Amino acid sequence: MLKAVITSLVEIASLGVFVAMVGVWATVVSAPPV
Repeated sequence: MLKAVITSLVEIASLGVFVAMVGVWATVVSAPPV
């Protein structure tokens, strides 16, 4: 049970990091720093 919970938390965390990276990348591409 505990292993399943930890696995779920890791998946959610990695997904959050992926979304954050995509968001930052999209922001840089749409509005490149001058």
